[in-house]
Amino acid sequence: LAQTQNFHYLWFNTQNNMEDWIEASQTHQAWGTKILTEAFRRDSDMVSFAIHLFIDAWPAGWMKSIMDVDRQPKKAC
Repeated sequence: LAQTQNFHYLWFNTQNNMEDWIEASQTHQAWGTKILTEAFRRDSDMVSFAIHLFIDAWPAGWMKSIMDVDRQPKKAC
């Protein structure tokens, strides 16, 4: 019951298989990380920021990290 399951349609189309879900969700995550990073970089009052989740704690954690459970970089890296 991840958030993606319930609300993905707000950002990308429903996928038909696991590989497509991974591709769509990681592409969206990479886009969001890029937009946020660029906005922070342009903010003269911003002195530092960090990505909150670096490595997945699957199955116990949210799938919002930039490295998967096998420590392989996702597209947002």
